[in-house]
Amino acid sequence: MELAIVLLITLGLACVMGSLLPQENVVALDRIQYQFGDFYPYAKAMGWFTLFSSPWFIGLEALFFASVSLGSFHWLKPAYKQITQTVFLSKPNIEAFTKHKLNIPIKTQSLPHALATLEQALGFRFHVREISPSHWLLSAQKGWLGRVGPMVVHTGIVLLLAACLVGAFTDFLGQHVEAPSQKFFLSEAAVLNTSTPSPWWFGKLPAWQVRIDDFTMRFYPKAPTKVEQYETKLSILDPATGKPLASGALSVNHPFHYDGVSFYQASYQQTSGHFIKLNNTPPEKLMATETLVGRPYVKKKVSSHLTLWFFPLSRLTDGVQRNQLQVFAQVNGVLKGFGQKVSLAQKESTSLIEGDAPTQFKGFTLQYVKPEIATGVQFKGATEVEAIYLAFILLTIGFLMSQIPHWQVWGVLEADEKNHIQASLAWRAKKQLPALEKRLSQAVKALEGLES
Repeated sequence: MELAIVLLITLGLACVMGSLLPQENVVALDRIQYQFGDFYPYAKAMGWFTLFSSPWFIGLEALFFASVSLGSFHWLKPAYKQITQTVFLSKPNIEAFTKHKLNIPIKTQSLPHALATLEQALGFRFHVREISPSHWLLSAQKGWLGRVGPMVVHTGIVLLLAACLVGAFTDFLGQHVEAPSQKFFLSEAAVLNTSTPSPWWFGKLPAWQVRIDDFTMRFYPKAPTKVEQYETKLSILDPATGKPLASGALSVNHPFHYDGVSFYQASYQQTSGHFIKLNNTPPEKLMATETLVGRPYVKKKVSSHLTLWFFPLSRLTDGVQRNQLQVFAQVNGVLKGFGQKVSLAQKESTSLIEGDAPTQFKGFTLQYVKPEIATGVQFKGATEVEAIYLAFILLTIGFLMSQIPHWQVWGVLEADEKNHIQASLAWRAKKQLPALEKRLSQAVKALEGLES
């Protein structure tokens, strides 16, 4: 157990170190390299930036697990025997208690009556061993849950360490950015890290597919530029049939869990897609995949002689940053208004603002519904989480049980030739010894009252 304490302190210092140093699964690699400069290769070789999955940290966990496990089993047998076995003390043993002992004369007609009187006064139920018709040994205890508590705590610690070791070789963490209606496999994620490098990683990525159903942003009413919450709706699909296995929503601080994998809202980014409504048709997604003089654009042919060009831009309107589309007309193959000073009367261009009412342009009704926003989903596989929760529950229950006082009382009842019965008592307590001594002193006074 002394070794376990040293290892626990070392692991604690290592965890502090891992919290202070940037970790590769959280901070971009180029930022870490820039921060540490020429020292980066040496720190990398020592596992500083993958500290919690480094061989030396896992080795410390394994040593701590072995030490606590062996210490727990070594302690388990005597603790179990102390709870379950009845121990009797003879009068010389009781006399050997230098502090906690009492000699109580009891005037009764028989030893059974004396025992009943003593049990009623002390509030204990005694086990009895008859040595002779005039000589009985007594044993009693209360609060055995207080003795079981440390056993439960040790079980929780061992379970916690075992779960952490399993996670060290099976966990994975990834992140992917995808637009609504798109699908991806976890193995195809843009970022994917395993808890330990191959071939030491023994985990498995699920085979099912993830489909992004929707992504929404909610803004504060009094601060329209500040996002209050992000929410992603997704479905888990069977890769063979494409049918949904489960559906759910995730937002900041509210993950979605399925089949041992947790999904977290990570980020978002605007894609090159824009939803535009033309006349009374449903909104159509147009992708700005081409550029003109460095500006991305998308064009749509709306008639035999007219093509509309849409150039995305973002402008500050009424104190709010809003997405806009600047629209130009290409008539009979000639793009008019782009890069030229054109009077408003010619109306060769117009601006569409996201969410505004429809605009009339070249005989068509145009409305900029919204840009396409891709959501960033972070996923983490940690099959040991349930075991860790159970371990913490056991630790809490065991700690509370350990606070229950454990009292043990031993006694001898003996009668002399004049039928004078005397009780000799000894006791000890695990916690709240003064409370036990107070109860015993009150019992003595009660017995003295009966004697008088």
